[in-house]
This record gives sequence, C-alpha cells and structure tokens, in this order.
Amino acid sequence: MFGIAVVKTVYVGGISTEFGIRATALDAAKLGFNTIVVKEAIVSVDPSFGQLAITEMKKAGVVFAGLSEVKSDLPKVNLIVP
Repeated sequence: MFGIAVVKTVYVGGISTEFGIRATALDAAKLGFNTIVVKEAIVSVDPSFGQLAITEMKKAGVVFAGLSEVKSDLPKVNLIVP
C-alpha cells in the first residue's frame, strides 16, 4: 500500500549548473520548497556562467550544501525490484 508523501525539501544535482540546475532550483524555490543544491553533485559547462548562476540561486534563497551535510537528512529508500 502506498501512502501520501508531503514534499517540503528538494535536493538538486546534475550537469549544467547554468542551465538545468539553475532552472530547477529557481523554480523549486519560487514554488516554496526548501531548495538545496548538493555542491558535489553539480558541474558547469562554462565555469564563469556557472558562478553567475550560483550567485543568482543564492540570492533567490537556494541553499548550497555538501553531501556530508545533507546525507543524514536524506530518507532511506528501500527499492522493491520484481
């Protein structure tokens, strides 16, 4: 049986800090989610534009944290594989 999950925090990681990460994090923050970008889980295509995107996200209230900081907050997931 599945329950209903209430999502309050969004953790973001991936490639292209200045495009996909930026868009996802800003949208999540605008929608009212606690938004955390995991520093070790992002990479920029262009470092100078990536830094501009990081600055913009921080101004919007997005938090940047290391994996060791968020690891204990992440839920333990049990995968059911048929």
